Amino acid sequence: MKEKIDIVFDMETGDPDDLWTLYFLLSHPRVNLKAVTVVPGSPEQIGLVKSVLKEFRKEADVGSNDPDSPYELSRFYKKHYGNIERCYNKVFAKDVLILNCDNNTVLLTGGPPKNMQHILDEDVHLGRWVAQGGFAGDNIVPRHLVMEKFKGMKTCPTFNLNGAPKVTEEALVSSKISERYFVSKNVCHSVVYDEEMDWAFKNCENKNSFVEMMIRVMPHYLGKGNHKKIHDLLAAVCAIDLSIGTFVSVELYRENGKWGSRYSETPNCQIIIDYDKEKFLYMLLGEL
Repeated sequence: MKEKIDIVFDMETGDPDDLWTLYFLLSHPRVNLKAVTVVPGSPEQIGLVKSVLKEFRKEADVGSNDPDSPYELSRFYKKHYGNIERCYNKVFAKDVLILNCDNNTVLLTGGPPKNMQHILDEDVHLGRWVAQGGFAGDNIVPRHLVMEKFKGMKTCPTFNLNGAPKVTEEALVSSKISERYFVSKNVCHSVVYDEEMDWAFKNCENKNSFVEMMIRVMPHYLGKGNHKKIHDLLAAVCAIDLSIGTFVSVELYRENGKWGSRYSETPNCQIIIDYDKEKFLYMLLGEL
């Protein structure tokens, strides 16, 4: 068994793939999930996270960006995960990140990296930041790998980074973060849970809690559009094993509300241009 990786997961719940990522991290034998921070971090969201930790009989610090937020979970969560008890413990993400981030920790951000501001403001040093977000256009991605919808594009809006653009720009040049890896939409938009992946999950010999949960909830999507994008799960797999992706050194930049990448003598991150589909599936199924 390889050495465990210390991970702090910063998540949101607008798209349930953040929750599925939490299940995956808790199920994976190589992950030591130190903490979870939530944006905005309403009592319902914190209650959901704590219920999953309880299900796994795991302990991890849980912090909120805004404990007084009125944000409510969608009906999807209540339909598939039952009645969720609200949690009003008012632990702030700032305190959780200060306590748990260090040179040996990977911060995985699945939503707008608003909580990153606390690392930038405090006496904290982070070993690696793996972010779901960003964009590499066809000036970076080899022509045969460019998705049809991104052909001819060098910049593109990305939801997560545009949720905290100033924080992202500051984090890209901060000496407090040793390494930065972006799992951008030019690749993650091609990563889907479809009928083929569903077959692989159902025929997995050793089903863990994550696999069983995905088999249970994914018919909700497969019956509608035959697939569901699973952006954050690709980022989580990269956080565990960077060799899943093909990354190149670039300068990630923002221009007119859009994000792009360019080759530079002063790159500020690594960005993904391709990934190993077979290895990714094996990692999800816990069989690698």
